[in-house]
Amino acid sequence: MSNLNLVDLKKKAEDASVVDVRDVGKEKEAAKEVAQMIKKEYVDRELKFEISYETEKGLKKATLCSAILDSEGRLRQDKILMRLCDGYAYDDYPVDTKTRYQCVARIVSQLKDPPEWVLEVVGSDLEFCYHLATRLVEHETRYFRNSSDEGSGEKKPQRFSIDFPALN
Repeated sequence: MSNLNLVDLKKKAEDASVVDVRDVGKEKEAAKEVAQMIKKEYVDRELKFEISYETEKGLKKATLCSAILDSEGRLRQDKILMRLCDGYAYDDYPVDTKTRYQCVARIVSQLKDPPEWVLEVVGSDLEFCYHLATRLVEHETRYFRNSSDEGSGEKKPQRFSIDFPALN
């Protein structure tokens, strides 16, 4: 169920006073000032973040470090994925198993020196595994794309260009 109540929204829109165009201009100028004050956030190749996990023995906490994979790291991730498949064809596994394997391979290869308990929990708690892997993918995405001003309409410079001839 959506929190958006369209009936209330319509009533508020009908009750609103007439908008003064001069006020809109002032708001636009204020928004420009705020946007200029905000610094672009480039994400480092290594990103530390805190996690906590409730166990039967109490709350466990750790500081993890996500490191963007280089070519060797990506090969290591592929090797982990192959080990998880145990000699069977990756494509023969069900989708949920392939997703879990992808998450585990990313976590094991992208986290720098995680505590042992984190890896144990990743292997047993699917929800934790998926959420942690999602954060690692988010780090990688932000690292390569600088998403600090997404939605601003500002065109970002291209990271690369490939001039490939048209195929006839």
